[in-house]
Amino acid sequence: MLQEHYDQARQMLRLYLDVDVGMAPYDDDARWYEAEIEQKEGFWREAASRYARFIRDFPHVASRLPEAHARRVESLIKAGDRQGAEEALALLDRLYPDHAAAKRAREALEK
Repeated sequence: MLQEHYDQARQMLRLYLDVDVGMAPYDDDARWYEAEIEQKEGFWREAASRYARFIRDFPHVASRLPEAHARRVESLIKAGDRQGAEEALALLDRLYPDHAAAKRAREALEK
């Protein structure tokens, strides 16, 4: 992923998750990077879906949750789903109203 070989990174992450789902301590990282790859590639709907899955499956990863919510909002905006972005932002604002990621997501929606 760091070398921008997104297809190869995507394949490796999916293989890892298919083989070891729920069994390894790095499942949250693998899911996070799946979403990151989709966003970097401009697959906005897929990125939003993967961030939503990360939020759902890893509620204990508090350090990444505000950012996951914000990136979901940004991905939905870029996908042209304003209503979905507004709903995702409402949840983000309710959970993390003072977080920098929430501010960034609000600004993105206002543009």
